[in-house]
Amino acid sequence: MRDFEGAEAALENGRKAIEQFKAEYLAFQLPYTAAEIAREKGDYSAAADLFEEAVQKAESSLATQGVDSQMSLLYGSCAQMYVLANKPDLAKGVLDHAFERDEAEPSLWVAKAMLQNANGNSRMALASLDYALAIWSEADADYTHFQDALALREEIVASLN
Repeated sequence: MRDFEGAEAALENGRKAIEQFKAEYLAFQLPYTAAEIAREKGDYSAAADLFEEAVQKAESSLATQGVDSQMSLLYGSCAQMYVLANKPDLAKGVLDHAFERDEAEPSLWVAKAMLQNANGNSRMALASLDYALAIWSEADADYTHFQDALALREEIVASLN
């Protein structure tokens, strides 16, 4: 059972701590955490907007300077939520920008696969997923993003049969 009230209370405590300690360089963590809560609630539109806010704040944060892989993962999550929220143009915009920065982040390839599948390009989606899974070939079998990619692949394969 998910404790959304507890998560939201912890988020508020984080907000207060950042304000109290004037730690604005960590402010991107607030919309990021709120986005994860929204994703778990199934509110993909809110999650997408919150991931976008987190991206904007993270890009100007000293805490993320030189941490391109984390930014790429954040872009991937944002694009995935835009696809789930049925906002393909926004997803494409995020992906275009993200792929200019990093073509090797698997979560970007998963988001691209989701977008391709939503646009009716299932075979291209499989190719994108296979690329992501190849990058994750050494991933822990319990890694959530890896499991989600496998589940999406199975779903697409089943739809083709």
